[in-house]
Amino acid sequence: MEIKRIILEQLLMEKRIGQISANITISFDLHQTAHSDKQKYRHKDSGGRIITNSDLTNVVNRAKNEIAFNIINGEIVDNIDFVITDETSDKKISLALVPKELTPYHWNLVIRTVFSAHRGDPFRVGRNQLQIKI
Repeated sequence: MEIKRIILEQLLMEKRIGQISANITISFDLHQTAHSDKQKYRHKDSGGRIITNSDLTNVVNRAKNEIAFNIINGEIVDNIDFVITDETSDKKISLALVPKELTPYHWNLVIRTVFSAHRGDPFRVGRNQLQIKI
């Protein structure tokens, strides 16, 4: 009976992950500060290539299941920043995101800042801040 319960819990978790990841949206309305206004059009990777909205969308889409998993486990909560770091692409993009819970199954992610690792300098993550690496 214990095995059946474990399997059922796992199936329910996978279903919730699927439901949440299907309802994650991205907002390109950057968190407005004097710094973000100044930097808005200056995001480039370490090779000087511009980081596009498509690049940002790709990073978030690749992390959606991990984001949903962390929402279910209480690691991602409304209005508490977290970071996604893409370690696999040549642009080495890190995004600081503010999650906005619209409903328990629908979340909007607001991009707070974008960073590309220049010369191997990593994005600095806050103490105890969640960082999802893809």
